[in-house]
Order: sequence, then C-alpha cells, then structure tokens
Amino acid sequence: MEIQGLRRRPRRLMLVPFAMQGHINPMIQLGTILHSKGCFSSITVAHTQLNSPSDHTSSHPDFIFQPLLSSDDSSLSSGTDFIAQLSNLNKNCEAPLQELLTQIVKNLEQHEDLPCIIYDPLMYYVKSVADHLKLPSIMFRTSCATNMLSLYVCPRIKKQGYTPFRDFKSLELVPGLDPLRFKDLPILPSVFENLDAYLQLPVLRLHCHSMFVLKSKRKVTLLSELLSH
Repeated sequence: MEIQGLRRRPRRLMLVPFAMQGHINPMIQLGTILHSKGCFSSITVAHTQLNSPSDHTSSHPDFIFQPLLSSDDSSLSSGTDFIAQLSNLNKNCEAPLQELLTQIVKNLEQHEDLPCIIYDPLMYYVKSVADHLKLPSIMFRTSCATNMLSLYVCPRIKKQGYTPFRDFKSLELVPGLDPLRFKDLPILPSVFENLDAYLQLPVLRLHCHSMFVLKSKRKVTLLSELLSH
C-alpha cells in the first residue's frame, strides 16, 4: 500500500477493550475495518479472561488474542462498588501490558515502526503504559457522544436533587440536553450514586489525550487515514 507515492513502513496495532461485550464488539469491529484497509501489519487484542473475546478467534484468524490476566484477577462482581473494581482491574493489568509491549518493541524488525495502541477509556491505565514506552495511543469510546456529554451534565442534575430511583424513568426533558428525556440518560444508577468519584477517573480527563474517537454510524475513513501516516 502506498501513500502519496511513498511505501508505508509496517506497523503493528494493539487493541485493548474493556471486559464487557458492549465494549469488546465495537473494538473488534474497528480492528476489522482497519485491517481491511491494510493499515497495519498485524493486530493484537490484549484482553482479560473475563468475557474473553474467544468467540472472535475463528472469525478473525489474522488477529492475535493475548490474555493479560487470569479470570480470578479480572473479575467484576455485580454486588460491589464498580469504581473500586474498575480501579483494581486497571492496577492489575498495567504490569502485564507493559511487559507484553516491551517484548513486542524489543522484537521489532529494523524496518518496522513502533506499534500503535487503541484502547477503551475504561482501561485508562493503557495511556500511562503508552506514555512510559513512548508509544502512540488513541482512546476509542465505544459509547455514543451523548453518553460522554451526559456525564458532564449529570453533576448539575444531581445538585438539583434528581435521583436515579425517582427520575431515571421520567419523560421530562433533561435541562441542557434537549431533546433527551431523563429515561434516555445512558448512566447506570451505580455510577450516578458515585458520580463525583467517577468524574475524577483518568477516563474523563479528555485534555490529557492527543486524540480520541467516538463511535458513530459514519465510516472510520478519517481515522484510517490518520493512522496511515
């Protein structure tokens, strides 16, 4: 594949999805699109054993699926604090991913560029690893743009006295988010209750990122063009 008359150096891609199907599938779909455009020489999916994307291996024989943690170390129990579990998952994954990437960089051929990482924002530890190893990274939000915007509106809604138990099924319009109604807010009650702590997570510090991608119905032509350079 040539770009403006120059042959592009091969580059590897690493995808790091969050351990939920609603996050894994869009990440795999993005990798499939980028692979079909010939943007990368190889694609590795670094994942936890929780909700392992093993069902994708047969349909994506060109992808390398690399587990980072055992099932015991990557569990997310529904009965405990989600934010604490998320923090623990990120802490447990950081060293294995750094070790994996260090080995990949060490084994690069002379003609290969450094690998690029696309990661789910809930796996926010990836940015620290990428910065430490001086690797390019892109945050890919598998939720829609409205989801991200609603997170910043929710503190005001909460301050006004709304609660998830009373109003998250309401047909009333959300102030500042017309035409969305309260029932349309893509915010889990467990997150709403711990909103202040959630908003302090690195996942929402957008000014720290040089690039992030939002899921939409539009093609990812622009992203593939950016990654080709």
